[in-house]
Amino acid sequence: MIQTHPCKFCKKPVTLSIDDDHAVLADPFGLLRLAACDRCSDYESARRQVVRNVKRICELLIQRAVAKDDIEKARESLETLVKKYMRLYAEYNNLALADYEPQLVDALMGKPTHFGQVLCRIPSLFAQRALI
Repeated sequence: MIQTHPCKFCKKPVTLSIDDDHAVLADPFGLLRLAACDRCSDYESARRQVVRNVKRICELLIQRAVAKDDIEKARESLETLVKKYMRLYAEYNNLALADYEPQLVDALMGKPTHFGQVLCRIPSLFAQRALI
C-alpha cells in the first residue's frame, strides 16, 4: 500500500510504502502520523544525540561526579556540543552560522539543571542576527 502524507516537521509530502502484512496485523494509518522526510529525520536524530550528550554531562555536573581536573574537559565538551548544535540548527534552517556565545556554556556550567532552557536560547541567537 502506497500512502502520501505530510512530513510531521516540515509538512512536505512524504510517500510511504506500507507492507500489506502490516495492514493485516496493525493499523497502517498509525504509521502516517510518524512520517518524516529524510532531511528532517536526519536533523532530529542528530539534534537528539547532541541534546543527550549535553544532558549526560550536565547530569554528571549535578551529581558532582566530575573531578576538579575534569571540569575543564566538561567545559570543552559542552562548548563543542553547543557549537555542533548551532551548526545543525543553521544548516537545517538554511541560515548563516550565528556567532558562538561563551555565555551559553557558562550558563550550562553554572546551572546544569537548566540545560534545556539554555539550548532553547540558541534559535533566538539566529533570530537576533536576522534582525541586524
